[in-house]
Amino acid sequence: MKKHPKTIEQEVINFIKRHQLFDDEKKILIALSGGADSVFALYFFHKYSNKYNITIAAAHVNHSLRGSESLRDKNFCRKLCGKLDLEFYSKTVNVKSFAKKK
Repeated sequence: MKKHPKTIEQEVINFIKRHQLFDDEKKILIALSGGADSVFALYFFHKYSNKYNITIAAAHVNHSLRGSESLRDKNFCRKLCGKLDLEFYSKTVNVKSFAKKK
């Protein structure tokens, strides 16, 4: 059974409060894969950035494992950050090639 988004948001807010994650101004880098979890995290922290006095940016790593799908994920993440007016960092790594070198 899926939880209502407000319930999930409230759980994250409670976790942040319980663990005192943002006592002072912070800069947060979101690892943005383009999947549901990281997109939620990006939207959540963007929505509550004033509440927690945080500045956020996103980073995406294209592992070059899924061909054009990997590139599509990277482009989705870049466009999403542009829409939200957030800094976006990306790196492309050929994981298969890197693994062969070891």
